[in-house]
Amino acid sequence: DIAPALLRRTLTLEAPQGSIVRGIFDALRAAVCGGEGRVVRLLSDAFEQYCVGRELFAMPEGEIARALAAMAAEFRKNWSVAELSALAGYSEPYFIRRFRAETGVSPHQYLIGRRMKEALRLLWSGLPVSEVARRCGYAELKAFSRSFRRWYGLSPSQYRESGRLYP
Repeated sequence: DIAPALLRRTLTLEAPQGSIVRGIFDALRAAVCGGEGRVVRLLSDAFEQYCVGRELFAMPEGEIARALAAMAAEFRKNWSVAELSALAGYSEPYFIRRFRAETGVSPHQYLIGRRMKEALRLLWSGLPVSEVARRCGYAELKAFSRSFRRWYGLSPSQYRESGRLYP
């Protein structure tokens, strides 16, 4: 859920032929051209962590920031647009437009993205998939698995078994 609207400044990296950085960019280009959405999503999550750690994101302020903070603090909750727009003091349609303009995604996409990032962390901790689902705000394992598969292109168990080093 990298949101270009949040990027504070453009990054320029020297990437000589044969370097690791060049390899990453080449892999990203190939994934985008090849329609490999899950690879792009994993790389974008890693890039987001890099940017956040170096304070390269300008976080939204004011009314939208209140809604973002509430969603981040209680990502397990099934937030309604009515609740979020009330926190921001906007009408629902206006809130959705402002949220998307400031973050690059809808409130629902933001919430799912936050849950999926937590799911990755919890899967690596060794918790059973059913417990990961519960801790990420899913009442049913099937709904969690379906969301995870849509987001990353494989089931939570397949992800764990793949031995990926992310996060």
